Amino acid sequence: NMLGFDLDTELLGALGPQWAFYTDRGVAGTGALGLVVVNPLRDAQSVERALTSLGQLATALVAQQMQEEEITIAIRQTRVDGMTIHYLATPLVAPAWGIKDGNLYMGLYPQVVSAAASYVSSGAPNLLANPEFRALRKRLGDVRANGVSFADLPQTAPDGYQAAMI
Repeated sequence: NMLGFDLDTELLGALGPQWAFYTDRGVAGTGALGLVVVNPLRDAQSVERALTSLGQLATALVAQQMQEEEITIAIRQTRVDGMTIHYLATPLVAPAWGIKDGNLYMGLYPQVVSAAASYVSSGAPNLLANPEFRALRKRLGDVRANGVSFADLPQTAPDGYQAAMI
């Protein structure tokens, strides 16, 4: 009752069964700060309502507990390309989420969420178009996988060279 929605059906049951997380230099960068998490939703409207309600509740609870009037911690919203992006307004990172075309996007910054959704909406090639990934899938055969991890090292190794030298 406190949440204002049914957690099992309107949030957990409305999430999709598949989750993807990735970094991509063409989307938001290859480092940890460019990490994107995506979930194709079963019911985008229910998830939007539930997560918005959770954000409002969290903002109200934090505001109630804050003793310092000059400091605020709040969930804020911005609109980018028709998508509402919700983010925790903090100085170092601003964890964010948004829903577009039935997908839930999450990242450490609103810009990451926006870039990921825009990339998908653009129709640009995705991992399934990568010839190395297609070749790997062919070599593995018709196997039902619970999880897949793929790194195209010839493409990504140069991005990590400086970090490896430290």
